[in-house]
This record gives sequence, C-alpha cells and structure tokens, in this order.
Amino acid sequence: MDENYKDYTLGLVLFDSVPVVLFLISGLLIYSHFSSGIFLASVIAMFLGGANKVLWKLIVVKDKKDVSILTKAFRVLMFGGFGVMILSVILRINQGVLGDLVRGFTSMPSMLLFITGIAGMCVMGYLGSHMDTSARSNWIEEAVNSASQLAVMIGLLLL
Repeated sequence: MDENYKDYTLGLVLFDSVPVVLFLISGLLIYSHFSSGIFLASVIAMFLGGANKVLWKLIVVKDKKDVSILTKAFRVLMFGGFGVMILSVILRINQGVLGDLVRGFTSMPSMLLFITGIAGMCVMGYLGSHMDTSARSNWIEEAVNSASQLAVMIGLLLL
C-alpha cells in the first residue's frame, strides 16, 4: 500500500463523505425542478462514485488495504454520470424547463454561490493534478470540495 495512506484517519473518511452527501442533496434539489429520470440516474451514479471513494478510504484506514477497483469505479461513475447529466440537459432543451432553471441559476444571490461552487470545483481539478495523496493534501482537497458543494447546495435552496 502507498506510504502516503498511512496517515489517513477515520476523521478524514467522515470528512470525505460530506461533499458526497451535499452533492446528493443538490442533485435531488435540481431533480425536483427538472424531473428527468436520466438526470436522476446521473446524480445517483455520481453519488455512488463518491461513495466508492469514501468506502475505499475507509478500507485503507481500517484494513490497511488499497482496493483499487473502488477508485476505478469512482472515476467511471463520476465521469460517466457527468456525461449522462449533460445528455439529460440536452434532451430537455426544448421543453421549457431548462429556461426556468437558467433563470434560477442566474438570479442573485444564488448566482454568486454557484460561481463560488464552480470556482471551487476548478480549484479541485488543479489540486487533484498537483498535490500528492498524503492525508494533508486530502484534507485540503476535501475542505475545498465541501465548501464548493455547500455553496452550490445553498444556492439551490435559495432558488
């Protein structure tokens, strides 16, 4: 097992679950306005991807094993789910629902929260490609991820 994983703790595992749950809540909030089964399937796939990553960290902490299939499933479910999410939006463009969502996403103060969330996700992409796998790096990444997901969720609650 990678030496960087030795400092992972149960606290890190629990903190890693926060943005996963916040994403699920946000996805369900959008679904409540969007009502697309394809969109809901993408939200569930992405949630399961995040849950796989949390489970992977839990196994690393508890059993000191690297079950790499869980991190591979994370990538497939996250990227596949995102692709399906985009497809669901494209399929609904001419049904009027999308216009209502766009108006909501561009209303204040929600728009500022969405911009904050998107900026945080961009920072996550940078951190993921420039930081190591140490516990310290994971805490930083999860703090940014949690703040990003929380901003998006609050923005959605304000719609």
